[in-house]
Amino acid sequence: MRSTVAAILLMLLLPAVVFANGSTWAMRTILDERSFTTVVGHALDSGVIRDRLAERATAIALDKLNDVDGRTEQVMRDVFGLDVVPSRPQLELLLRPVFAAALEAPAVRDERDRVVAAAHRFVVSGASTPDAAVSFRGTQVVLDLGPVIERLAMTVDPRLPADGLADLTPRDASVPLADAGRLRSVGSMLVVLDGTRTVVPIVLLAMIVVIVLLAHRRLRAVGLVGVTLLLAGLACLTVTIFAGEFAREISDETAVNHVAGDAYDAFASLLLVQSAGLVVGGAVIALAAWVMRSRRPAAS
Repeated sequence: MRSTVAAILLMLLLPAVVFANGSTWAMRTILDERSFTTVVGHALDSGVIRDRLAERATAIALDKLNDVDGRTEQVMRDVFGLDVVPSRPQLELLLRPVFAAALEAPAVRDERDRVVAAAHRFVVSGASTPDAAVSFRGTQVVLDLGPVIERLAMTVDPRLPADGLADLTPRDASVPLADAGRLRSVGSMLVVLDGTRTVVPIVLLAMIVVIVLLAHRRLRAVGLVGVTLLLAGLACLTVTIFAGEFAREISDETAVNHVAGDAYDAFASLLLVQSAGLVVGGAVIALAAWVMRSRRPAAS
């Protein structure tokens, strides 16, 4: 009976270790708002994403200005000193580099980080309750960039908000963030990880102790625990490597996928280290148990 219980616990140990490894990783990375905002901020700082944000901000700004009579002409006078309004492509060429440069301003970066933090809170709460920054539009979750663009406009020229780039609504400045179904799946998983992050390590340690105590051949049980840790580490390494493709396809927006992929790569480095530690630790435990059994066969 004791051996049967130990065998059952040993079979359950593999998924338990995988889950605990993921829970520990999530607690140190994506569940931590400061860590999440910092990593995503670094991804947003890449030249490709900065140019894409400037392009999107320019398009939103021009769309908004076109809805207000005479405002585009006023902006040209205020910002560029032009008396003639260029064509839309020419306006984009004029505004895009100005917006790209302003994205580096501390005030704009702070506003951007606040929006990222709001998106983080939405996801870790289960991706089910919208707020001022994140909402649903059909099957898509959309992110309101209005506060960032308003801050951007103020940074470029304080007269721009008065010229029409103020009080942007989510309809004016929202961008697709991700498919709602996929994001809910991620959010639900994070809720589970967050809710069990304290109890899982305790349960895991208790399982290992019980397995060893119940086993008739304890050195052999220790060796099997080591092998299980090794296999769990290999499983985590495999999942970590292939999960990056999921992150890069979470949205219909290319820029969002680029940021998600870069952020995942940054976060995954820690999970790779943890998983490699399981492989090495498990191998050491299994080898040590095997050596001790070889030298003391009677004790096994």
